[in-house]
Amino acid sequence: MPLKNSGQVFRLQGQLKMGDSVFIVKEIVPKCDWQKFSDSISFFQIPTLPTQDSIKDFKFISHTDGNNYSFEIATPVSYRYLFYDMPDYYQHKECKSVKEFLAMLTRQFGGDFNWPWQWRVLNKKPPE
Repeated sequence: MPLKNSGQVFRLQGQLKMGDSVFIVKEIVPKCDWQKFSDSISFFQIPTLPTQDSIKDFKFISHTDGNNYSFEIATPVSYRYLFYDMPDYYQHKECKSVKEFLAMLTRQFGGDFNWPWQWRVLNKKPPE
């Protein structure tokens, strides 16, 4: 099944017979209850963390490959976007908090919270 990247939207065509534009949604539920999960978000200070490049004395270390993470935090009265590139690569307390939060997400959801590409959701191998 070919994947065509239009820059903003992946168009899925072929065997799925779902049309050329698809929005995939999957419900995920933490192993703990939602209240404990919400408490964990506060424990790791995710709502108040600065984005990585706003950390005091932060200096980006160039690397060729790795993982980056983005978080959207929305409440009825505010919206924040956080971006962390290779948080385990840095010694800042904020990066450590993000690294520990990601470990908690893995414990609660397995790999289901991390969808780097649509083909993983569809259990397909990425194109070579």
